[in-house]
Amino acid sequence: MLRQSILAILLLLRSQCATAAGLHDRYGLFCGVGSDCYDVLGLTRNASRREINKAYRGLSVTHHPDKGGDPKLFRAIAQAHEVLTTDERRESLDYYLKRPSEYWKAYGDYINYTYAPKTDWKLVVLMILLFLSVITHFYQLTLHNQQVASVRKAVMQNLGVGQGGSRETLALRKRALELLEKGQSAKDAKKSKRNNNDQFVKIVDELIDEMQLQKPSFWDMPIIWVFVTPATAAHNVAVKGKIMYNHRVKGGELSDEDKVFLIKSNLPRSLPYDMLSQEEKKELLDAGAWEKQKCAEWCEGIEDDVPSSPSKKAANPNKTKRELRLRKATKGDRFTSGPE
Repeated sequence: MLRQSILAILLLLRSQCATAAGLHDRYGLFCGVGSDCYDVLGLTRNASRREINKAYRGLSVTHHPDKGGDPKLFRAIAQAHEVLTTDERRESLDYYLKRPSEYWKAYGDYINYTYAPKTDWKLVVLMILLFLSVITHFYQLTLHNQQVASVRKAVMQNLGVGQGGSRETLALRKRALELLEKGQSAKDAKKSKRNNNDQFVKIVDELIDEMQLQKPSFWDMPIIWVFVTPATAAHNVAVKGKIMYNHRVKGGELSDEDKVFLIKSNLPRSLPYDMLSQEEKKELLDAGAWEKQKCAEWCEGIEDDVPSSPSKKAANPNKTKRELRLRKATKGDRFTSGPE
């Protein structure tokens, strides 16, 4: 045992202090730089398979890491055993040991290149997402400004249905004229037509602002969704789980806030709770819509076609109560350019 330990230490020192003479296994095809597979096992080059296995078993038991051996030396012993017990690899080793120059002819011109990106891919994805978010935000902002300009034009020019206006714009113009007449005194009535027109434009702009047309914000940008959506979803799941645990497991009563939260989670995305009127919200509570099945039944009930006459159905085959409710809740957020 002592003799084998001393031999292993000498072999390790020899492998570390080996000179460039002989085979310089730079690419680790056999036992690495400065190591001879035969010397690692303490064998001669004409050793038989039996002698190789015997030497490997003795050294592996002595230098096993579980018995306090050196892990690096143990790996070298296992590598040498694998090379020498594989006929093809042993033949190649013997060939290159006799002709070291052939090794360099075969592999000397080969260089291992490792290409690493100059910039972290995570940063690249983040920058692309930020760029797309900015472009999307300004595009939506442009559409919003065009919508506001279209409404202002329809009101100012008194465009009727089918001419670029709608019933909402006509009602908006009528209200603006009423406010203009109401705000004018006898003295103001004598002012020039231009001043009256400027005052009318100001009133129209104020009424358009009251319509609360959905204006895009930075919180609607995709890059915000990436981080906010998972957090919001996790929060909703946690709150819903807590509510259902208190109600079904502990048998507690649902509060009004809990009912509203469950109703919001049950409603489809096309019918946001905040866009419903107070009457519709009360209908949901009375119908017990915090239960998913009852909420689905209520949603199906408002999808019936509104027009009763065949002519109106033909003109608006897709008009539903849901659409009308949304139009009413958004105070004219949606405007039609064609006849209704």
